[in-house]
Amino acid sequence: MLVWMMFFQVFVTLPIDMRSHGLSTATYGALIALNGVLIFALQPFVARALSGFARHRVLAFAGLLVGAGFGSTAAMRTTPGYALSITVWTLGEIVMAGIGPAVAADAAPPRLRGAYQGLFHGAIGAAALLAPVIGSLVMGRYGATTLWTGCIAVGVVIAIGQLSLGTLRRHPELAV
Repeated sequence: MLVWMMFFQVFVTLPIDMRSHGLSTATYGALIALNGVLIFALQPFVARALSGFARHRVLAFAGLLVGAGFGSTAAMRTTPGYALSITVWTLGEIVMAGIGPAVAADAAPPRLRGAYQGLFHGAIGAAALLAPVIGSLVMGRYGATTLWTGCIAVGVVIAIGQLSLGTLRRHPELAV
């Protein structure tokens, strides 16, 4: 859910931030299209390249990429700068979206796979509901820099959580 809360900033706070730096709505549209182009071009290669790595480490890396990409938005003022930040978080998105549902299915007992997938995708829906409210609240009260740098912290929390969950799945005796 935390990852998706960052992604949904694309539709509310990112255009506000870009506009505050003098970029047009057409520029916003072109930059967001970059996300789709990168997904189309890179997803098949990224999936193959990461298939040999432990899933929890891949998800941790994806969380860091998404957090770093959105976090770097705090320093961006130009079209190329925003393109760079979008490229970074898109790489994280490619990794996360490709493996997240598979990890949820793997974690579920066979008879509960549908329920786990429902919970996984329900978290995306919850993020779609909460992200605009929380993101605009943070941006309005504390400023864009706080919102974007907060994404770095969220990315780190996601990475730590994924690494911890992966360790617990391999060593259940460590669970409290």
